[in-house]
Amino acid sequence: MAPFNETRRSVEYDALEFEEQAVLGNCDLVYYRTPLLQGGGQGLLLLKGVFDPETGSYLRDSKLPPPLSRDALLTEAAQG
Repeated sequence: MAPFNETRRSVEYDALEFEEQAVLGNCDLVYYRTPLLQGGGQGLLLLKGVFDPETGSYLRDSKLPPPLSRDALLTEAAQG
């Protein structure tokens, strides 16, 4: 198994490649995050969004929360 830092660098490199392709207009870059269990018996919250080439951030499907940076998205993914 590769050390965490090596794996993180590999994933970050892949993200940069996909972002570059999105900036060039060759694809749309979307993400789906692990559903979060909401308190109070409200069920699961599905978190997803799309990369915005103009701002370089990841816009969430909902307008309420602020956009995510690549680093924030990858850190969250690494935490499971």
